[in-house]
Parts: sequence; structure tokens; C-alpha cells
Amino acid sequence: MAGKRDPNDPRAKLFYDYVDIVKRLRPYMFVMENVKGILTMLTLREDISEDEKRKALNALNELLELKSVGKKRRAAPQYILRGNKLKDPDERRKVEHIRKFLTTPPEAIQQAFDKIGYDVNYRLLNAADYGVPQERFRVFL
Repeated sequence: MAGKRDPNDPRAKLFYDYVDIVKRLRPYMFVMENVKGILTMLTLREDISEDEKRKALNALNELLELKSVGKKRRAAPQYILRGNKLKDPDERRKVEHIRKFLTTPPEAIQQAFDKIGYDVNYRLLNAADYGVPQERFRVFL
């Protein structure tokens, strides 16, 4: 749950490399796993143009610069976009506009795999339920 959880971070899009591998290998099935934070992160939708992506990221970055959650640390996008406690009407309109271009990574992953002919489901599991002696939540796709 640490980190900025920033849609600008290239690590937020590493699953596209996995999609490319699955596309080339065409396995009968595959499994991916990730931290539970992936369920609440935000990423750009894949069905929008590059121009729309650029504009949405620029607007999001402007809003993120306005808010802070500590010394020199910008607020996470989820903090601004989900709470939408901004008082300025222009900022609120900007938030509503940006929301149209965002989705959660599991939804983006489902869209990407749907394009190459795979159905994807995901589930949050706790390793403690499977004999591991610790609470460790992971998302399996």
C-alpha cells in the first residue's frame, strides 16, 4: 500500500508485457498475481486515444500538484479522485472530467486480455486460508 500509486509510473503498466507474452505463446490458461492494492489503484483506460491519455495525465498532474499529504509528497491520485473534497468548482469539474478516462488495473487487464481472446477473472485471496502462517492478501488473475 506504499508509494504514490501514480498512473504516470511505468511500473503501473508492466502487465502489458505479460499480455504480449501470452499473446505470443497462446497458452491454454495463465495465472498472474499481485498485491491487493491493485484493486484500488487507478490507471488510464486503454480504449482512449493517446491524445486523450496525455490530456488526462496533464490534468491529473495539475490537480496532484495542488494537494499534499506530507513533506514534499504529492497526494495519490486515488486520494483526490475518489474523495473529491475539492472546494474549487473548476477543480471539481476537472476531477469529474479525468474520472472518465480512468479505470482500475484489473479492469484494464481484463480489457487487454479480452482483445487477444482470453477471459480473465480475478479474486483476492489470503495466504493464511491456504496454510501459510501469516496474513498475506494477494490478487490472483
